[in-house]
This record gives sequence, structure tokens and C-alpha cells, in this order.
Amino acid sequence: MSQFKRYGGIIVKYRDKVLLCKRGPKESLPNEWSVPSGHLEKGEDPKDGALREFNALYQSKDGYC
Repeated sequence: MSQFKRYGGIIVKYRDKVLLCKRGPKESLPNEWSVPSGHLEKGEDPKDGALREFNALYQSKDGYC
């Protein structure tokens, strides 16, 4: 039986703009633009995981998702 990886993301919209972030050069889909997202922990609610990942990315110092 294959296991599925779970991800959560968040779409941030302000007026007619949407927040996108650029993925790091060593991440999956390197240097691509995406909504802020990341892996969910086992048993984690998608909403909680998306907010956790958004906060982690917001505090990131390297400038990538």
C-alpha cells in the first residue's frame, strides 16, 4: 500500500494581488513560484498545518519558501 504525503497551503489575497513565494534551489520544484505551503505532520489538521507553515515561511531568513 502506498503512503500519501499530505501538504497544506494558504492563499493570501489583498485586493487584486495574491502572495506567491519562490521555492528554494534545493527544494522540490526548485526555483518555481507557489503559494506558501508545506508538509503536514501526522494527524495534523490541514488548516493548522497551513498556518504553521505560513508562519515558518514568514519568519524565514533565506528569502525562499
